[in-house]
Amino acid sequence: MQPERDGEFEAYRRAIDADGLPPKGNDIIKVLWGVTPGRSAAYQAARKRRDDFAKRLDYYRYEEM
Repeated sequence: MQPERDGEFEAYRRAIDADGLPPKGNDIIKVLWGVTPGRSAAYQAARKRRDDFAKRLDYYRYEEM
C-alpha cells in the first residue's frame, strides 16, 4: 500500500459531505481510487484505506462534539 497522498483524506471528507457518499460504501472507492469491488490487490488496499479513513473520520467527528 502506498503512503497517504497529500489531500487524500480531505478528498474523502469532501466526497462524503458534498456528494453524500456513505463513509464505508463501495462508491467512494470507485470515486477516489478508481477500483471496483473484487478480489484484486488494488481493491483490497483501497478498502483498507477507506476503512482507516472512516475510523479517522469517526474520531474527528467525536472530538468535534
